[in-house]
This record gives sequence, C-alpha cells and structure tokens, in this order.
Amino acid sequence: MAIVLSTARLTLRELEPDDIDCVCEMLADPEVRRFYPKPLTRDGSFAWIDKQLARYTANGHGLWLVAEARRGQPVGQA
Repeated sequence: MAIVLSTARLTLRELEPDDIDCVCEMLADPEVRRFYPKPLTRDGSFAWIDKQLARYTANGHGLWLVAEARRGQPVGQA
C-alpha cells in the first residue's frame, strides 16, 4: 500500500483491489454520486479502482483512499 500523505488524523493512500467493499459502498451511494451520471455497481467499482491504478502508473496520481490514521477505517476518497 503506497501512502501518499499522513497526518495525525488521516492517511491518504493509493487504492488497492482489496478496497472493493468500501469503494463499492461509496460509489453505490446516490448522494456520493450526485454529480456523476449514476451510482456504480460492484463491477463498476472494480473498473473505478482499475482506472485509478492506471492513473497512478501513467500520471503519478489519481484518486486516493482517505482513512482514519489510527484504525485505518476508510472515510472517503480525495
């Protein structure tokens, strides 16, 4: 897991395929996806993660998972 940024409260890190459950929950939420065409299915969430992995390789950045620093509990993406 590649950590991008860490503070006392939060850690930003690259997404990983094992993050599928939390990513799927976020991207299936209509409120989270209100500015996108539609909420995503589980398959769409896998594709989302794959897209970010490709962005890390091609551009050196993409959307990162934001997690609580102490427990590692995901709280969002940035």
